[in-house]
Amino acid sequence: MEYISITNQKIAYFDDKADGQPLVFVHGNSLSSATFKHQLKDQTLNKYRLIALDLPGHGDSSQAEEPEKTYSIPGFISVLLEFVNKLNLHNAVFVGHSLGGHIILDASTRLISAKGFVIFGTPPLGFPPDMGKYFLPNPVFPLAYKPDLTTNEINDLASAFVKKDIEVPDVIIKDIRRTHQEMRAFLGASLIPENLVNEVKIIEDIGKPVTIFHGKNDQLVNGEYLKELNIPTLWQNEIKTIPDSGHCPQLENPKEFNLKLNEFLDQIL
Repeated sequence: MEYISITNQKIAYFDDKADGQPLVFVHGNSLSSATFKHQLKDQTLNKYRLIALDLPGHGDSSQAEEPEKTYSIPGFISVLLEFVNKLNLHNAVFVGHSLGGHIILDASTRLISAKGFVIFGTPPLGFPPDMGKYFLPNPVFPLAYKPDLTTNEINDLASAFVKKDIEVPDVIIKDIRRTHQEMRAFLGASLIPENLVNEVKIIEDIGKPVTIFHGKNDQLVNGEYLKELNIPTLWQNEIKTIPDSGHCPQLENPKEFNLKLNEFLDQIL
């Protein structure tokens, strides 16, 4: 991991500094860049420059000095845009998981030189949002915005991140435990109309190649909703289902995830 200062915060990131096209990975709520370990070390992706950052309050990055401002989608977008500027990653392909997908989608209008976008675990939200349409009913949702999780609650939240009845990867448990507890509470409080945008409109008008991956056994995202979206630049005009995986297909079925990611990159670059 390397470190860079952004608005007086220490932001940790992985960068293999290869000479190829940059890929920037952005993780989900209460996770970290470590959830992309099977992508960052994959031999089939080593022709690209692979970068993954830890958002403030996550992973090895520092806690936010202004948590109410930083722990929000607009706050995380500001950090991502400055990160892109400082490392000159304007022409990257951006890969976002869950919250990370919402961040890159909402930032896409300012990532004008990006080559493409990959989102997964990220149902684009309309405005006003209809959460019952985008997500499946699951009792763990409040835990994603609860600051002080018990051990049982950590395990419950982690279990919802993967398909049912499998052993949860250790990295998920570790990431949830080390996330700044206040982050979840401030993030949840920030999800108010003035901080939300019409992501359905954004992805319809994105004008760049985009692909959406979906874990076939995702316990959180409504896959049927994704099929209803009208996205003119959607790769091969279909949602790409990753079998044998839930909300974290990059961890649960990295072989299939990386295969599809490579196919997308080969066709758009």
